[in-house]
Amino acid sequence: MDKKEIIAFFDDNASGWDAIQVRNEEVIAEILKKGGITKSKRVLDIACGTGFLFPDYIRLGAKVTGIDISSEMLRIAKKKFPDIQLICEDAEEYEFEKDYDAVMIYNAVKGNN
Repeated sequence: MDKKEIIAFFDDNASGWDAIQVRNEEVIAEILKKGGITKSKRVLDIACGTGFLFPDYIRLGAKVTGIDISSEMLRIAKKKFPDIQLICEDAEEYEFEKDYDAVMIYNAVKGNN
Protein backbone atom coordinates (compact mmCIF):
# COMPACT_ATOMS: atom_id res chain seq x y z
CA MET A 1 0.00 0.00 0.00
CA ASP A 2 1.17 3.51 -0.68
CA LYS A 3 0.89 6.25 1.95
CA LYS A 4 -2.31 7.71 0.48
CA GLU A 5 -3.97 4.30 0.80
CA ILE A 6 -2.74 3.94 4.38
CA ILE A 7 -4.06 7.37 5.31
CA ALA A 8 -7.40 6.63 3.65
CA PHE A 9 -7.69 3.28 5.44
CA PHE A 10 -7.11 4.77 8.88
CA ASP A 11 -9.21 7.87 8.22
CA ASP A 12 -12.08 5.65 7.03
CA ASN A 13 -11.83 3.34 10.05
CA ALA A 14 -11.07 5.88 12.78
CA SER A 15 -14.63 6.23 14.10
CA GLY A 16 -14.87 2.53 14.96
CA TRP A 17 -11.23 1.93 15.85
CA ASP A 18 -11.53 2.02 19.63
CA ALA A 19 -14.39 -0.49 19.58
CA ILE A 20 -12.24 -3.19 17.95
CA GLN A 21 -9.14 -2.75 20.10
CA VAL A 22 -8.34 -5.44 22.67
CA ARG A 23 -6.07 -4.73 25.62
CA ASN A 24 -3.68 -7.36 26.90
CA GLU A 25 -2.65 -5.78 30.19
CA GLU A 26 0.24 -8.18 30.75
CA VAL A 27 1.76 -7.44 27.34
CA ILE A 28 1.20 -3.70 27.68
CA ALA A 29 2.81 -3.64 31.14
CA GLU A 30 5.86 -5.46 29.77
CA ILE A 31 6.15 -3.09 26.80
CA LEU A 32 5.97 -0.04 29.06
CA LYS A 33 8.52 -1.57 31.44
CA LYS A 34 10.96 -2.40 28.65
CA GLY A 35 10.43 1.08 27.21
CA GLY A 36 11.46 2.60 30.53
CA ILE A 37 8.25 4.59 30.80
CA THR A 38 8.28 6.29 34.18
CA LYS A 39 7.43 9.62 35.76
CA SER A 40 8.56 12.69 33.81
CA LYS A 41 9.95 10.69 30.88
CA ARG A 42 9.33 12.34 27.50
CA VAL A 43 7.62 9.76 25.30
CA LEU A 44 7.02 9.91 21.56
CA ASP A 45 4.21 7.56 20.53
CA ILE A 46 4.59 6.89 16.80
CA ALA A 47 1.40 5.90 14.97
CA CYS A 48 -0.51 6.75 18.14
CA GLY A 49 -3.90 6.50 16.45
CA THR A 50 -6.70 7.37 18.84
CA GLY A 51 -4.35 7.28 21.83
CA PHE A 52 -4.57 3.61 22.86
CA LEU A 53 -1.59 3.81 25.23
CA PHE A 54 -2.10 7.42 26.35
CA PRO A 55 -3.91 6.41 29.59
CA ASP A 56 -0.93 4.20 30.47
CA TYR A 57 1.59 6.99 29.89
CA ILE A 58 -0.54 9.39 31.93
CA ARG A 59 -0.92 6.88 34.77
CA LEU A 60 2.86 6.47 34.88
CA GLY A 61 3.42 10.24 34.90
CA ALA A 62 5.14 10.41 31.51
CA LYS A 63 4.89 13.39 29.18
CA VAL A 64 3.65 12.11 25.84
CA THR A 65 3.60 13.45 22.31
CA GLY A 66 1.69 11.51 19.70
CA ILE A 67 2.32 11.45 15.96
CA ASP A 68 0.11 9.82 13.36
CA ILE A 69 -0.39 10.09 9.62
CA SER A 70 -4.21 9.96 9.96
CA SER A 71 -5.96 13.23 10.75
CA GLU A 72 -9.16 11.38 11.69
CA MET A 73 -7.36 9.20 14.22
CA LEU A 74 -5.84 12.32 15.75
CA ARG A 75 -9.18 14.13 15.75
CA ILE A 76 -10.54 11.37 17.99
CA ALA A 77 -7.40 11.32 20.13
CA LYS A 78 -7.66 15.11 20.63
CA LYS A 79 -11.25 14.79 21.84
CA LYS A 80 -10.23 12.14 24.37
CA PHE A 81 -6.91 13.70 25.41
CA PRO A 82 -7.04 17.47 24.78
CA ASP A 83 -3.85 18.21 26.73
CA ILE A 84 -1.57 15.86 24.81
CA GLN A 85 0.50 17.30 21.97
CA LEU A 86 -0.45 15.63 18.69
CA ILE A 87 1.34 15.89 15.36
CA CYS A 88 -0.34 14.95 12.10
CA GLU A 89 2.62 13.94 9.95
CA ASP A 90 4.46 10.96 8.55
CA ALA A 91 6.90 10.00 11.32
CA GLU A 92 9.40 8.78 8.72
CA GLU A 93 9.67 12.27 7.23
CA TYR A 94 8.94 14.62 10.13
CA GLU A 95 11.85 16.57 11.61
CA PHE A 96 11.37 16.56 15.36
CA GLU A 97 12.28 19.72 17.25
CA LYS A 98 13.00 18.05 20.58
CA ASP A 99 14.47 14.87 22.01
CA TYR A 100 12.54 12.08 23.69
CA ASP A 101 13.52 9.61 26.40
CA ALA A 102 11.52 6.84 24.75
CA VAL A 103 10.00 6.25 21.35
CA MET A 104 7.12 3.80 21.34
CA ILE A 105 5.31 2.03 18.50
CA TYR A 106 2.45 -0.24 19.48
CA ASN A 107 0.28 -2.24 17.10
CA ALA A 108 1.36 -0.26 14.05
CA VAL A 109 3.60 -2.55 12.02
CA LYS A 110 2.08 -5.18 9.77
CA GLY A 111 4.17 -8.13 8.71
CA ASN A 112 4.11 -9.75 5.29
CA ASN A 113 1.52 -12.53 5.28
